[in-house]
Amino acid sequence: MYGRAGDNAPNDQEGFIDWARGLPHPTIHDWLSRATLVGKLHSYGIRHAIWHRYDQMKDFPDGILVMGEAFTSFTRHLAKASA
Repeated sequence: MYGRAGDNAPNDQEGFIDWARGLPHPTIHDWLSRATLVGKLHSYGIRHAIWHRYDQMKDFPDGILVMGEAFTSFTRHLAKASA
């Protein structure tokens, strides 16, 4: 998960779960609060990313779910690391 405009997720488990409480939908926070941490939390910064604002379209078609890079696009360095 990522934040924007300085609202970034903390690296500690308690802070991360508390940060997820502020997400628009409660499901992620609910899952995280019941999950068991199996590794260390990591964070990274992205200098430039694109957020396509489909929520601001006047005539968005019904039944369409925007996912992946159609919704947001990260820098090429991050894309290589996650491939």
